Amino acid sequence: MSGVPSLRIRRGHLADHLALCELWAQVDAFHAEIRPDFFGPGADPARSRLYLDRILQDANQELLVAVRGDAVVGLIHLQLYDTPRSPVFAERRRAHVEDLVVEQTARRQGVGRALLRAGEDWARRNHAEQVVLTVWRGNEGAADFYNAFGYQPVSQVLARDLDE
Repeated sequence: MSGVPSLRIRRGHLADHLALCELWAQVDAFHAEIRPDFFGPGADPARSRLYLDRILQDANQELLVAVRGDAVVGLIHLQLYDTPRSPVFAERRRAHVEDLVVEQTARRQGVGRALLRAGEDWARRNHAEQVVLTVWRGNEGAADFYNAFGYQPVSQVLARDLDE
C-alpha cells in the first residue's frame, strides 16, 4: 500500500482562502504566460476573500476542493447559466466550469478527473443539461484532458488585432 493519503472532494470553505489563492495564482501565471495579450501578471492574493465568499453564498455557483491529507490540491468552480429566452436559442440550463486547477505536484494522479466528475454530478443535481468550459489556445494539455472525457468544441472565438 502506498503512503499517499486518499483523495477527498468537498465543498470549499472561506477557511480555504489562502490555499485556493495558491492554486489560482498558478493558473493565473500560466494563462499570463501562454496568453499575455489577454492576461496580466495577477494579483496578491490571487482572489479576495469577498470574491470567494460571493461564490460560496451563491446557489448558482459551486466551489469544490480536492483534499489529500490536510492539503488542498485542487479546485473546480462552476456556475449555472440558463439560456436567455429568445426565439433563436434552445432553452437549456448549462453549468460552466469557470476554473479547474490542480496543484502542479498533484497532477496526473486522478485529482482533475475526480474534480471534473464531482462538478458534473453537482451540475446534474442542479438540473443542468450540459457542462461547458473554455480552454485557451496554447493550453493543449487541458484540451487533451477534456477531450479524453468527451468534451468537444462547440464554437470558436476569433480575434484580430487592429492597427493603431
